[in-house]
Amino acid sequence: MILTKVFANVDEINDLELYHIETCLVKSDDLTKRILRVTSDHGNDYGIRLEDDSEGLENGSAFKIGPKRLVVLSVLPDEVIKIVPEDIDDMGVLAHLLGNLHKPVQVENGQIT
Repeated sequence: MILTKVFANVDEINDLELYHIETCLVKSDDLTKRILRVTSDHGNDYGIRLEDDSEGLENGSAFKIGPKRLVVLSVLPDEVIKIVPEDIDDMGVLAHLLGNLHKPVQVENGQIT
C-alpha cells in the first residue's frame, strides 16, 4: 500500500483509543525523505510517497489505512554528543569537521550538540 497524505499527528487525534494502530520505526534521517519504505510492527510493508511539498514527516505522523485504522511513524532516538569548544578558533575547527560529516548540529549557549 502506498501512503500519500498524512492524516494527522497522533497528538492531535482526540479519539485515538478508537483506532487500531500499526507503528513503524524510522530513523530521524528518514523524516526528510519524500519517498520511504517502512515495515510496521504487524509485519506489513508500506510505501510513503508524499505528494504535497508543504507536508513533512515527524514523530507521530499518522496515515489512515482504513476505517479506524492508522499507520503511525515513531522516530528512533539518536545518540548525541555535546562539545564545548575552548575558544573561537576551536569552534571554527569543530564546525568545519562536523560540517564535513553532514550531521545535523545545534549550537546553543556555546555548546555544539
